[in-house]
Amino acid sequence: MKRIALLFASFVILISTLVYADQEKIQRGISWLGGQQTAEGAFYSAGGFADALQVTSESVSVLDKSQDAVFDKAAASAFVDQDRQSHTEALYWKIRIKSLSQQSVTSEFTALKANQNFDGGFGSYQGYDSNALDSAFALKAALIAEPSNSALISNVLGYLLQSQRPSGAFVLNLSNQQSVYVTSLVLSALNSLKFHFQISSEIEKATDFLVAELNAAQSNSLTAWQKAIAIIAIRQATVDATDYQSV
Repeated sequence: MKRIALLFASFVILISTLVYADQEKIQRGISWLGGQQTAEGAFYSAGGFADALQVTSESVSVLDKSQDAVFDKAAASAFVDQDRQSHTEALYWKIRIKSLSQQSVTSEFTALKANQNFDGGFGSYQGYDSNALDSAFALKAALIAEPSNSALISNVLGYLLQSQRPSGAFVLNLSNQQSVYVTSLVLSALNSLKFHFQISSEIEKATDFLVAELNAAQSNSLTAWQKAIAIIAIRQATVDATDYQSV
């Protein structure tokens, strides 16, 4: 439960820095989050290491944006580095946090590239079917580790654009319904490329889908962190918060 609270807190603090100007509240949140780091460098309590990997990476990413944050970045990076998972999402979290610590991510990115398929997309592991979620993580990792790798970036971008639903949404695989979480992650990745590729239409459709989902009657079924990650992705796409201010 604490891991969920920490992850949600990281999203809330990031939203606050993007949308609001109450610096006192932002600083209190940053101070609280920094104080949650464990002696081993992680930001989590007990439980699955994959959760710890994500929460630690997200927390460090938020804290690193503040000059006043007090935390041990090197310890967090060392905690993440001990993990030996090779699935695409785990490799992204490791690349993200190690890059913030100015450490080499060559081995992680080399392992991640092995998970790319002939259709340009990425699966969780080498030989696994491509899906939008892992492809989004891979694209975000490439933009950190090898932003000049135009072939890889173009291929995974092409896969993602082809997998977008007419509604603007993205799904985990063909058997799943359209997903706020997956769409938010893909939109976040697309936002990083909006000045380099002609993808404004795809970004707009994904943004419209998320705004509609946040404002729909059934949006109450979305968890707080799902709403948070959607708002972050929307905010990166447009500065106009009018359509979702009541969420």
